[in-house]
Amino acid sequence: VSVTISDGTQTQTYYFYATIFDCRCWPGDNNRNGVVDGDDLFPIGIYYGHTGTPRTGANTTFTPQQAADWPNFFSDAMYLQDFMNMKFADANGDGVIDSLDADVIVANCGMQHGNYNTKSANLLANASDPMLSFQMQSPLAMNNQWFDVSIDLGDFTDTVKNIYGLSFTVVLDDTYLDSLYVSFPTWLSNTSNDLLSFYKYLPAQHQIIISQCRKDHAVISGYGPVAILHLRFST
Repeated sequence: VSVTISDGTQTQTYYFYATIFDCRCWPGDNNRNGVVDGDDLFPIGIYYGHTGTPRTGANTTFTPQQAADWPNFFSDAMYLQDFMNMKFADANGDGVIDSLDADVIVANCGMQHGNYNTKSANLLANASDPMLSFQMQSPLAMNNQWFDVSIDLGDFTDTVKNIYGLSFTVVLDDTYLDSLYVSFPTWLSNTSNDLLSFYKYLPAQHQIIISQCRKDHAVISGYGPVAILHLRFST
C-alpha cells in the first residue's frame, strides 16, 4: 500500500506492507489450512457451544462464502496462527458451533482449496507421546467374512495424559476390500454426550480418516482402544 502526500510543490510517498488473508469460509475447512480432514474436528470440540453472526445465504457446498467476523476478535480468535476468527469453525453457517458442523466435515472430507495455516505446532505429536497400535481382534477372515482390528492409544505402561482429541489417517491396501466401517468404543468419552467422532473412507487415496474430540472443555487421561476397524474382503 502506498500513500502520497503533496503540499502542491513537493510530494512524498510512503510505502506500507500488509498481509491480506482470504477471510471467506470454506465449509468443513474449520482450521483454515486448505484441506478438509480429521483436524477440522478440533475447532468444533474446543469451541463447542460458542455463538456468533450467522453466515448470510449459508450452505455446505465446498465453495468460498462471505461471512462477518464474530465479535470480540481476540477473545473469539481460534488456536491456530493468524488469530483466526471463530466463524471458520461454524461450518454450516448457522451461528452456532455444534455437532451439525461436524457433519459438514464428513460431507466435504478430502476437499482442498489452498494452502494457509500449515505450521501449527500444537497439532504435532512429539516423539515421546504414547503410540497408536493395531491389535487383531479376530482371526483373519475367510472370503466375505468380517474381521476386526482394534486401534489402541497408549497402554498400561504408557498412559495418555490430559488428552482432548486426536486425528489420524489409516492407509490400507484395499485391493480386495468389499466394505468397512469404524466403531468408537473409546475411553476418550466418560459420558454418552461428551465426544464428537467421525470417520471417512477415501477410496481414491486408499485412506480412512479417523477423528475424535471431546466437546465438554475438559481433558481426560487413560489408555486403550480409541476405534475399531471392521473390514470385509472378497477375492
